[in-house]
This record gives sequence, C-alpha cells and structure tokens, in this order.
Amino acid sequence: MNTKKILYVAIPTVLLLTLYLFFAKGETDATQITVKVERGTFQSIIFSSGQLESEKSESIQIPEKLRDRNLRINELAITDMVEEGTLVDSGDYVATLDHKAVEEQIKQAQDEMERTLSEYEDSKIDSNLNLSNQRDLIVNAKLDMAEKRIIMEESIYESPSIQKKASMDNDKAARKLEQEQKAYKLKKQQEENRVQRRYISYRQILERYEELKNLFTNLEVRAHKAGIITYFKFPWGEVIKVGSKVGWYNSTIATIPEMTNLISRTYINEIDISKIKNGQKVNLGIDAFPEKQLNGEVIAVANIGQAMPNSDAKVFEVKIKIFGADKDLKP
Repeated sequence: MNTKKILYVAIPTVLLLTLYLFFAKGETDATQITVKVERGTFQSIIFSSGQLESEKSESIQIPEKLRDRNLRINELAITDMVEEGTLVDSGDYVATLDHKAVEEQIKQAQDEMERTLSEYEDSKIDSNLNLSNQRDLIVNAKLDMAEKRIIMEESIYESPSIQKKASMDNDKAARKLEQEQKAYKLKKQQEENRVQRRYISYRQILERYEELKNLFTNLEVRAHKAGIITYFKFPWGEVIKVGSKVGWYNSTIATIPEMTNLISRTYINEIDISKIKNGQKVNLGIDAFPEKQLNGEVIAVANIGQAMPNSDAKVFEVKIKIFGADKDLKP
C-alpha cells in the first residue's frame, strides 16, 4: 500500500522537474540583444529608377515635301534606321521611309493624270463643236433677217396690212439674231469655264505626280547637325523605330540631345510622393557605370498621378536636374 503511494507521488514530481529543467535551459541559452539609444537626425531615403534625358534637344524631321498635304500621304513607315546611340555628323544617314508606298501613289497619280488629260482634250473638242453649232445659228439668223428686210422693203407696193406684217417679221428676225448672239457669248463663257476646270484638274494632278516623283528620290532622312541619335519617345512611352509610322501630324523621327544639359525622369509611388519637394538634393548612380556617382536636384514634381499598367496604384513623374557633364553619359 505504501509502495503505490510513493509511485503515484514520484511520477508527477519527475515530470515537473523535467519540464523545469527544459525551460530553464532554454532561458539560459537565449541571447539578449541590447541597443544603445542615441539622439541624431533621422534620414528617410527614397530609391527609384529612371532614365537620362536631355533637357534640350533638336529634332530630326521627315522630309519637308512629305508635310505637303496636297500629296495626300498621311503617313509612311520607317523601313530602316540607324541604331540608337549612333554618333553622326552633319549630313549623315539616319533613316529611310517606305519607297513602295510612294511608288503606289505615283502609279495612281499617273493613271489619274492620264484620265484628266483625256477629259481635258475631250472638253476642248466638245467646246469647239458646241460653239460651232452656235455660230451656225447666228449665221442662219443673219440670213433670215436679211431675207425679211428685203421682203419688208418690197412691201411698199402692197397693202398696209402686208406692209405691217413684213415689218413685224423683220423685227422678229432682228430680235432672233440678237438673242443668238447673246446666247453665243454665254455659251462661249460657259465652255471656256468648263475647259478651264478640266485644265486645272489636270494641272493639279500633274503637279502632284511631279511632287511624288521628287519625294520618291528624297525619302532618306539625314542629320542636320553632329550628335548622338536618340529615338523619339512619346509622353505615353511609345518609341519611334523601324516599322513606326510618321507623317505631317507626327514629323519627328529622332532627336539629337544637347549633352551638357541632362535630366533624369523618374516616377515615385503615391505613398512617397508627399516627401518629394522641388529643390531637394539627389544622389544618382548609373547602372552601366557603378563607380560613377552624380549629384542633382529636383526641379519638377507632377501634381497628377498616372495609373501603372495592370495595377490600381498611381505614380507621379519627377524631374531631376543633373549637375555637371560626363562624356560617358548618354540619354
């Protein structure tokens, strides 16, 4: 009886002792971390990636002739273009526009020119025929009036009624001649206007045909000054490159940046944008040159955010002026 009691008491005691040793050992082995409290300036640093751009640049435009709306060419594709970053001199090749599209326009203009020339020649023939018929009517009216005058002169030996009728017939013939002469003048003016319109249409098509042939030989775009070629970028991110369409509404193909005035354009999320102010100093690093460090200053902060692709979050455009110049930097 005593043995059982001792066993029952011993088992809980051993368990309690084991648990105590386990947790006590864990507390003993735990490393205590301590930090010394110091007073100082708290720095809130924002990191963001961006692109180098030139604050000032000169545009390389499409050929001047392509901007003429009379050519009726809204746009042409770029079929060839030098690589971005290429160093060019004044007059060097930059890009080529689609010759095939212009060639098709030349063929259409030639067909239209031949058609309008044929219409012009036909209008001259029709005009001559119509005026010839009108002149015949005048000749007939003159003969009729001469005949009526003779009859009137011979009627002096007739009764008064016959004389009066002869006089009336003569007056009618005179009015008929006058009407035919006026009709001829109006008809002549009408035919001249019709022929002139045909001629103007032909000349317009002819001039367009000649301008298209001239454009066909001037579809190469060349640099007007020395510099580094930078592809033209739209505000929404689209870049002009081989295959892009250019025309009178979008005449810039590339730009030549001024390398002494560089800026960086970056986008800050809506959480951090309240921390960005004009005039703040900026430290910049270059991915291509990790050893280079640049200094800059915030010069513009957008007031309106832009939606990020596939996200409800917004970002705000920030422009940073870069101080100094470096020959290795390219936009």
